[in-house]
Amino acid sequence: MRAVQLFLLLILNVAMVQPGRAASPATPTRTADTARDKTTELKSDDADAYTLRCAAEVDKGDFDGAIADGTKAIELNPQNADAYVNRGIAKRATGDLDGAIGDSTKAIQLKPDYAEAYILRSAARLDKSDLNGAIADGTKAIKLKPDDANAYINRGIARKAKGDFDGAIADSTKAIKLKPDGVKAYILRSAAKTAKGDAGGAIADSTKAIEFKPDNAEAYVNRGVAKLAKADPDGAIADFTKAIELKPDDADAYVNRGIAKKVKGDLDGAIADSTKAIELKQHGAEPKPVPAVAKEIKTGPEVVITNATTVVNTAVVIEPRPPVAEIDTNPVVAKEEKPDPAPVVTNVVPVIKPNPQDAEAYVSRGVAELAKRDLDTAIADFNQAIELNPDSAEAYVNRGVAKLARGDADAAIADFNKALQLKPDDAIGHYFMGFCYANGEGVKKDVAAAAKMYRQAAEQNLAQAQWRLGLCYYRGEGVTKNAVEAYAWLSMASVRVADAARSRDLVEKELTPQQFQAAQRRTRELQSRIEPKLKL
Repeated sequence: MRAVQLFLLLILNVAMVQPGRAASPATPTRTADTARDKTTELKSDDADAYTLRCAAEVDKGDFDGAIADGTKAIELNPQNADAYVNRGIAKRATGDLDGAIGDSTKAIQLKPDYAEAYILRSAARLDKSDLNGAIADGTKAIKLKPDDANAYINRGIARKAKGDFDGAIADSTKAIKLKPDGVKAYILRSAAKTAKGDAGGAIADSTKAIEFKPDNAEAYVNRGVAKLAKADPDGAIADFTKAIELKPDDADAYVNRGIAKKVKGDLDGAIADSTKAIELKQHGAEPKPVPAVAKEIKTGPEVVITNATTVVNTAVVIEPRPPVAEIDTNPVVAKEEKPDPAPVVTNVVPVIKPNPQDAEAYVSRGVAELAKRDLDTAIADFNQAIELNPDSAEAYVNRGVAKLARGDADAAIADFNKALQLKPDDAIGHYFMGFCYANGEGVKKDVAAAAKMYRQAAEQNLAQAQWRLGLCYYRGEGVTKNAVEAYAWLSMASVRVADAARSRDLVEKELTPQQFQAAQRRTRELQSRIEPKLKL
């Protein structure tokens, strides 16, 4: 029985929000085109004309020109808050995030109630992974302009990045109420729902986004991820393929499709897709921020959504073959086997990385190589992933498994410990440490420590760990023997591990009617407390 852990590489390619054109109050109804025409008629010392032409240049993607005109407008009128915001938009579009923050801060100093300036600064802070600052600015913008859907989206993106999925869902829901056809809000909410384990809700939101904008690649990627979480790899592959058709340079779509192919056993296809993702990222095909499009301003400055991306990355891990229940003579006595690499995928709580480059693609390819028993090549890919992203707990866990499979238990333990140092609540790291303690691999055999590690992983809804913990309770290894507790944990694991269901059914035969009722109550208690988490 190969261990099955559901991998989820969640792509939140959700747009950040930044202000659109903040035209001079003296000319509130000018469009970008009329602004460009009017500029030629005005005197060279007309700050309003430069401000408006700056907006037109942002529309056309001429960011250098926009910065030059914004600077000229500021020279002519240093109190022009709109010029600072316009120039800040252009600076952010060119990657000058500090410049964008500086300009929006100056605009706020000149005009403390300028909601759009707070929104621009929140977007730039999101780009810099200053999540607390982005949340603070988003909250201030909402206070100043509570009907601005974009301010909620910015704050929601930051909240999701901090792991506050409920907050992200609340903000995106509010944005949808304010703007029912807001595609970006549906994409954000779908990603947050997937992270919470609500794959059905995520599919519904992604589908809604696709209905509003059928050419949105990010919505297809999100829906594909949710379908993979619901054990629909064929549907996931179809969505990832559609995303690639719409956006051929979408490296994350290739990574996800490779994962789905691996789930179906197409290891060569998984390696090919991961390799393609690496090539795209090495050639700089990562999405870059696209500036806001300045809109016609009638009653005041409007805010529009940009295509700047926040990528949420996780990676996949491989684990040794699990213990196989012996049902012939002893219903739940497990064989402790040496590690045997078997391809699995896991639903890991996503970790925001500001610029992970192609680390996740190397991890994905390494996993497929490990499944093909190509240990040296897999380790080389995990090494590369760690070089690109030294904080990748998933890369360390994967490399540890490969080393364990190769017989280098000491090196494997070092990698597992490093993964847990980087990510203390990592279920996979705890599971492997439990396996090593149970088998005396790289550490002194300690069944109590093994049970403790299994429990930490089981509490994160890792089915393999739940199975192992149930066996510990049945046999009294590392914990007090308890058939009721054994039944409950085996029941939790049985949803994803068929052999755990067989063990549970055999344990049930040993229970008294009273014990069986208690075991069912305990199972319901665990389900209500644990199952809302990600299913690993």
